[in-house]
Amino acid sequence: MKIKLLLIAFFFGSFVYAQNGVADAKVQNALCKDWKIVGYEMFGTLNQLDGNEANDHILLNKDFTCTIVEHGVTTTGKWSTNGNMAYIAVLPSNSKSRRIYNVQNISATELNLNYQDSVLIKRIYHLKAK
Repeated sequence: MKIKLLLIAFFFGSFVYAQNGVADAKVQNALCKDWKIVGYEMFGTLNQLDGNEANDHILLNKDFTCTIVEHGVTTTGKWSTNGNMAYIAVLPSNSKSRRIYNVQNISATELNLNYQDSVLIKRIYHLKAK
């Protein structure tokens, strides 16, 4: 009986590991890019970037580290996501609070992220792969 339980646990563990490997590869291929912010929507209006935002981008690395440039200021940190890429969670190294970006749309070259800040203002960021 113990052998049967061990075999079942082994095969289940192998299956779960294989599924995570597929999801990880899919996530890495889809998200691990240098994403340039090209605009954002706020209160239903599409806003273009101004001078100090012109080079804003987020670089998501395969080792789950990231580099964020916001308003010309560079910050490093770590990122994570769930298996189906419904969200991206970013933890900047200079902060203890995570930012949760809901993935609205993703393709090989475009990414749209919904973000709601601490004062409940929603933004939709439009990004393109560099």
